[in-house]
Amino acid sequence: MSLVERRKELRQRRHRKEKLKQLYRRFLKAPPSEKQIILDKVRRLTPGYLDVYRNWGVLDEYLQGAWHGQSGTS
Repeated sequence: MSLVERRKELRQRRHRKEKLKQLYRRFLKAPPSEKQIILDKVRRLTPGYLDVYRNWGVLDEYLQGAWHGQSGTS
C-alpha cells in the first residue's frame, strides 16, 4: 500500500469517526421516530454498524426486530 492510499484511508476513517460522534449525539436526543433514520444512516456509513449498535446499546433490539422495517429507506 502506498503512502498516498494510507493517508486517504486514514482521512476517511477520521471523517467516519467524527460523523458517528455527531450521529450519536443526535440519536440520544431524537424521538423514537427519528432514531430509525439515524440507525439507517449509521448502517450506510460503516460496514461495522453492528459494533456501533452494540456500543450504543441497541443491538439486542435490532436483532430482535424492533428496528427492522420501520422506515421506507431499507
